[in-house]
Amino acid sequence: MFRGFMKGHRHEHGRGVWRHKDRHGFGERRGGRRVRAFEQGDLRFVILKLIADEPRHGYDIIKAIEDTFGGNYSPSPGVVYPTLTMLEDQGFATVTPGEGSKKLYTLTAEGRAFLDDNKATVDAIFKRMEEVSRRFRGGPA
Repeated sequence: MFRGFMKGHRHEHGRGVWRHKDRHGFGERRGGRRVRAFEQGDLRFVILKLIADEPRHGYDIIKAIEDTFGGNYSPSPGVVYPTLTMLEDQGFATVTPGEGSKKLYTLTAEGRAFLDDNKATVDAIFKRMEEVSRRFRGGPA
C-alpha cells in the first residue's frame, strides 16, 4: 500500500489525528513502522494523570494532550470518551455534572492508588511525550 505523505498532510485514524511534519510521517520509523504517540493502554495512564493534576472535562483532556505535543497530535474524541467511561467503570474516576452537558472527571482514591502503583510506567509515558514534543518544537517541552 502506498503511504506517501505530503508536507502538512493530515491523516485521520482511530488513534487520533496526526499532522505529518514531512513525507515520512510523525516520528521516526523503526523496522519500517511509524512510531505511535501512545502504545496500547498508554492513553488511560495519561488521562488518569491529567485528572489527578486537576478535575477536567473531556475536551480539556484532549486539548491538554494536543498542547503537550505542540499541536502535532490530537487524540480523537472517539478514543478519549470511551477511555473516560472505562476509567469510571473501573472506579478510577468519578463524574459530576458540569456546565451545560459537560461532565467533570475527578480521580478517585482507587485511581490514585492505581497511578501510584504504576508510577514508573506513567513517568516513562510522559517522558516519551516530552521527547516527541521537543523533537517537533525544536526546544524543551
